[in-house]
Amino acid sequence: MTSPSSSGTSPTVSKGTKTKREAKLTNFFASKTVKKLKADDQSVQKNTQNSNEVLEHKIPANSESAASKVLESEKEQAILESFDKDSLVYRTMGHDWLIHLSKEVKKPYFNEIIKFVNNELSNSKRIYPPIDEIFSWSVFTKFENVKIVILGQDPYFNPGQAHGLAFSVKKGVPPPPSLKNIYAAIKNSYPGAFSSGSGSNKNNAALLKSGFLKGWADQGVLMLNSTLTVEEKKPNSHKDVGWETFTDAVISLLNTKSTNLVFLLWGSFAQKKADKIIDPKKHLVLKSVHPSPLSAHRGFLQCNHFKLANDYLAKHNKATIDWEGL
Repeated sequence: MTSPSSSGTSPTVSKGTKTKREAKLTNFFASKTVKKLKADDQSVQKNTQNSNEVLEHKIPANSESAASKVLESEKEQAILESFDKDSLVYRTMGHDWLIHLSKEVKKPYFNEIIKFVNNELSNSKRIYPPIDEIFSWSVFTKFENVKIVILGQDPYFNPGQAHGLAFSVKKGVPPPPSLKNIYAAIKNSYPGAFSSGSGSNKNNAALLKSGFLKGWADQGVLMLNSTLTVEEKKPNSHKDVGWETFTDAVISLLNTKSTNLVFLLWGSFAQKKADKIIDPKKHLVLKSVHPSPLSAHRGFLQCNHFKLANDYLAKHNKATIDWEGL
């Protein structure tokens, strides 16, 4: 019997067998395609995820805040550049304050004040403080650092005393009577203050011989007079020049832009000026008679303002004032 292969004829494949083989081949390639599509899809998802991670890395969440700060900085720079570099305010006022008060110092009344002071000097009148120190309160105490505001009336009118900070005198100048009473009130609030060896300064007793209060200003105590200039030997001689309008604007700025400040208002003048501006719901307002020898004995020496102020600052998580840190 001859085998099929030796006869020269091709073997017969049934239709059913062919269909099964085709199905297997189709399933095989289909399976490969599905696996490839799934792999490609996973690859796309992974690439998309990686892309998002890259974007998140390149664009931080606080980018809007950073951009806002840059924009604000550019605005502030533009404000400063709008001033004449030789102008009194640009040369002598703290630039952080000048930015906030830029509109105020460009008003006609303010220009008239500066003209008045220059005319007085041109007429050989002696004006205090020296013209380059009129705004030293804004240089020694940064706007963002203000914690306490002490409001005075007008500068010392004797030679060599006034330098732009209310109640303070130039370095090396003995404290005037009102400042001596301020020191006495501090000692009543803090027994042992200004005694030899107290606090961080081992020679604090010697501080009582100095009336230079820059140390307070550095810590955030703004010492502001209502009237910023005076003629020698003539107290209140510049009270109608227009300074009150400007210092009202300064107080209003602090009242609006800051929170939890302490305002020390000594005497009816300071109280009348500030009461119409300060919001007592936002800030602590402490009042007493003036520290002048004429009135200090009527309650100022026992007012306890310096401790009350520090207690309030501590309550609102602000650094307290070292009143011996002159």
